[in-house]
Amino acid sequence: MNQEFLDLYNQELRLFMEHSKEFAEEYPGIAERLGGLAGERMDPMVGGLLEGAAFLAARVQLKLKHEFPEFTNNLIEQLLPNYLAPTPSALLAGVVPTYSDPALREGMRIPRGAYIDATYLERERRVACRYRLGGDVTLWPFEITAAEYLPAPGPLQALGLRTGPRALSGLRISLNHRVMADREQEPSVAQALKNPASWFAGCRTRELPFHLLGAEGDAVALYEQLLSNCIGIHFRHLDEFGDPVVTPGDGCRLEQIGFEEDEALLPADTRVFRGFDLLRELFWFPRKFLGFRLEGLAGIMPKLKAKAVDIIFVFDEVNTRLPGAVRKEMFALYASPAINLFEKTTDRIPVKTNQHEFHVVPDRSRTLDYEPHSILSVHAHYVGGREKQPVHPLYSSPEGASPTLGLHYTQRRLPRRRSSVERRQGKASDYTGTEMFISLVEPAGVSDTASVAELSVRALCSNRHLTEHLPTGQGGADFRLIDNVSLDIACLAGPTPPREPVVSQLKLRSETASTGVVTWRLVNLISLNHLGLVQRGAGENGEALRELLSLFADLADSATERRIRGIKSVDSRAVVRRFPQRAGTGAARGLEITLLLDEKAFEGSGVFLLGAVLDRFFAEYAAMNHFTQTVIRTVERGEVMRFPPRAGARRIL
Repeated sequence: MNQEFLDLYNQELRLFMEHSKEFAEEYPGIAERLGGLAGERMDPMVGGLLEGAAFLAARVQLKLKHEFPEFTNNLIEQLLPNYLAPTPSALLAGVVPTYSDPALREGMRIPRGAYIDATYLERERRVACRYRLGGDVTLWPFEITAAEYLPAPGPLQALGLRTGPRALSGLRISLNHRVMADREQEPSVAQALKNPASWFAGCRTRELPFHLLGAEGDAVALYEQLLSNCIGIHFRHLDEFGDPVVTPGDGCRLEQIGFEEDEALLPADTRVFRGFDLLRELFWFPRKFLGFRLEGLAGIMPKLKAKAVDIIFVFDEVNTRLPGAVRKEMFALYASPAINLFEKTTDRIPVKTNQHEFHVVPDRSRTLDYEPHSILSVHAHYVGGREKQPVHPLYSSPEGASPTLGLHYTQRRLPRRRSSVERRQGKASDYTGTEMFISLVEPAGVSDTASVAELSVRALCSNRHLTEHLPTGQGGADFRLIDNVSLDIACLAGPTPPREPVVSQLKLRSETASTGVVTWRLVNLISLNHLGLVQRGAGENGEALRELLSLFADLADSATERRIRGIKSVDSRAVVRRFPQRAGTGAARGLEITLLLDEKAFEGSGVFLLGAVLDRFFAEYAAMNHFTQTVIRTVERGEVMRFPPRAGARRIL
C-alpha cells in the first residue's frame, strides 16, 4: 500500500475518533443511542462507518496533494526535459583491435552512437541489453605493455632525458606496435627495425586518448599530476644500435576528456543549461572524466622509427602514493563511456475515447525488460487507412507548423507499481523504475481524436534493472559491436546501477515531495546564475553551491554527502587578464572563483575531479566578453590548481 495514503488515512481516522469522543462527552445520551462513540464502547458498525469515511477523505487529500506537482512536472518537462526521467546504467567499454589488420595504421573509427550488445540470461529467457557509445573510438595497432611512476629525477636522467631543476618525478608509458594477432608471433625489436610496417612512423595518429582505471583515489591522484603538474612530454625509443633516442614532444599537449558536447552521455537539449548535465554525469559516472587526450602527435609520429616507444611525462611535484599504484592495467586505449539507451519503436497504442491517457509499453510480451526514457516521435494512425500524421509535443510545434492545427501530446511519468510476483517474492533489484503515459490534446474547434485508431511511438528506451545482472568481467568478450561482431569489447568499469529520477531520489531523502517542494527546487534551476553561487554574501560559506550539488548527488551514499560537505567556501573577485589577440595583446575582464575544499572529506577520491568539473560549470556561466577562472585550494595544501581562463566553449575576446 502507498505509505503516503496510509499516513493520510490514519490521520483522518484519528481526527474522526477525536471528534466522536468530543461529541460523546458533550452529548452522552445521543452518543449512547448511536451505539457509543468513545473508545472500546463504540459499536463496530459505527467504527466501520468512520473507517470508510476516513478512507474516502484520505483519497481526496491524496488527490489534492498530487494536483499541484502535476503543474510543476509539466513545467519541468517543457523547461528541463529529461530531468524527470530515470538515469540509465552506464559503463566504460574497451575495444580490442584486430592487430593483424594493416588498415589500423590509417586508423579504424567507430563512431559515437554505435550500439554494443550483451545478453542477459535467466533460465530460458534471453534479452539483449544494448548500450550506446558516448564518443568516437579510433583503433590503432598500439598496445600498452608497461607503465611505471618515476618518483625521483634519477630514473628520468637514466632514461636519457635532459631535465631541468624543476623535474622531480615522471610517468613512463610503454607502447608496442602490434602487427600479428598472436602476441607470440610478433617480430622482435631487431627484426622490426628492418620492417617499416612495424614502425610508429607511418601511422596517421594525431591524438591518443587514455582512460584511467583502477582505484578511484589513485586515478584521481594521477589525473591531478597529469593536468596540473606536467611540465614536459618526451618520446623515447631505441635505434638500430640499441642506443636511446629521445624526441621532445614539442607541440604536444594534454587535454581533458568527457567535457565536450559531442562526448555527452545523456540526450542533449538546448533548453537545458549544459553545466547541469556535467554535474549529473559527475555524480552518476565519474569515470567518464577520468582520462586525458594526448594531442599534437602529427609532427612526432614520423620521427618514431621503432616498434616500441616510451611516452614520458615529466612532473614538477612528487605524489608518494603513485609509485605502488601505477601499472599498465591502470591505462586503457580505445575506450569510451556507454549508456544503456537505444531507440525502439514501441508497440502500437490503441486509442479509446473513454480514456484520457494511454500507457506507453515498449514490448507487451516483456513489460519489465524495457523502460521508456524519452519520446522521440509520435504518429497518429486513423480509421479507414488515412496516411499517418505526426503528433507534436504540446507547446513544441516545429517551425512553420500551426499550433492550432493537428494533434499534440503531453507525457506523464509515474513510479512503476510492483507486480503480484514482486509483492510475494520480493524485487530482483532495488531499482523500481517508472511508467510513461501519453495524452492527446486537440485545439479548440478541432475534433480529430475520435478518428484516431492507434498511436505509434518512437522512444529512447533502457533495459531497466537487467543491466545490473550482466555477466561482465568473466573473461572473453562482454559485448559485441552490432556493426562489426568480429571486435571484442570488454567492460572496463561498471556497469552502474540505474537511478531513479531526481524527484524520486529526493523523495527517498524524506523531503516534502507531495507539496511540490522538490519540483520547485528543480524549477529554481532555471533562474540560477553564478552570482547566486559565488558573489560575496551569497556563497562565501559554500551553502548555495552545496545546495545545488545535492540536487544531482545521491545523498544516500554517505561518502558523496561527506564530499559535498567538504566544500568550505566559495569566493570571487573581479580580475583583468591579458590575452594574445590577432592584432597583438588585449585585455579581458573576468571573474576569479576560488573554491576552498577540505581534503579529509575527499579521502578515497581526491578533490581534483570535482574542481575540474566545477571549473567547466562556472565557465558555462561566463557573461558575454567575460571569462571565469577557477582556483582550487585545500585546507591542507593551499593552492592545488589554477585552471586557465575560460568563456564556455568560446574563444576569449
